[in-house]
Amino acid sequence: MLKRLKNIFSTPIGDDTYHSKNSSDNLLKKRRLYKEQSPLIEWKLIKELGDGAFGKVYQAFNEQRKEHAAAKIIEDCTDDELPEHTIEIDILSECNHQNIIGFYDSYYHEKKLYIFLEYCTYGAVDNIMTTLEHGLDEKQICFIGYEILEALDYLHTHQFVIHRDVKASNILLTQTGQVKLADFGVSAKNSYQDQKRNEYIGTVYWMAPEVFFCEASTDNAYDYHVDIWSFGITLIEMAEMDPPYHEMRAERVGAKIRQAVPPTLKDIRRWSTEFSHILSCCLKRNPTERSTCHELKQHPFMLNAKSLHSSILYLLEEFKATPVVEVVEEEIILPPSQSKDDLKS
Repeated sequence: MLKRLKNIFSTPIGDDTYHSKNSSDNLLKKRRLYKEQSPLIEWKLIKELGDGAFGKVYQAFNEQRKEHAAAKIIEDCTDDELPEHTIEIDILSECNHQNIIGFYDSYYHEKKLYIFLEYCTYGAVDNIMTTLEHGLDEKQICFIGYEILEALDYLHTHQFVIHRDVKASNILLTQTGQVKLADFGVSAKNSYQDQKRNEYIGTVYWMAPEVFFCEASTDNAYDYHVDIWSFGITLIEMAEMDPPYHEMRAERVGAKIRQAVPPTLKDIRRWSTEFSHILSCCLKRNPTERSTCHELKQHPFMLNAKSLHSSILYLLEEFKATPVVEVVEEEIILPPSQSKDDLKS
């Protein structure tokens, strides 16, 4: 499993006071962290969808709202650890964007943190590629890439958020082929757009060179340009199914990324010159030379992106036609240490 690193002793550089920039009236976007009740009174856990660095994710259903959700459950979360894990709640409750995963509810009950998020039927792009046993075509990469740029542009310029973990496993597709950026568990909330950070954090294969220097000294720092590098690596990943250097052990990748010429496509003859060029705009060793999200959206590679939604629908039809193991929808799966009595409404 690709390794995600976190140094909880690092600190942001500059004023770390967070200022709300979006007072949306949408009820589902308001922050809600309930502490006095079990979420399983309202929400039923249907099946396990997967697990990550901090816990498991389940498909859930709210009978009263007639609404499906993805329930992220973090076990054994102490009161002292709670602020570290609620960063995602803080960020998503302030966001209101069509390409960012929606936030519903959160609960802290009996040392478990539950975060209920928008349910995306087809899951992560990396899982789709794994199931189909091939990468995406250029039209699909273009459409998904443009939608993620929309999300990152909103985060960088309106919310002052650095995602810090952009990769195909954090890009989800809905039933209608909408693209959603997810997993803000290691993201940074800043007070202004160019605020520097010095946490050594992310998933190594997608991390920008300047992040690795923070491992040696917290005097080194970076800003939102790290997301541009990760975005470029993700474009390569969607084309080739894996990020560059994926065959190397995680502990050796940092030195390679710091010292080597920025990566590109293995077989550039298969791809357009525009694709290769947009990668070069993202993968500059000097972060200040990387294009911004706004500039990348104007790049010739992205020229017709908005008209390519049908390519995603084709991808999803291909995915649906692939034989996969199905879990019965009605089956209720209990997380560890949870009794059936907890599921009674």
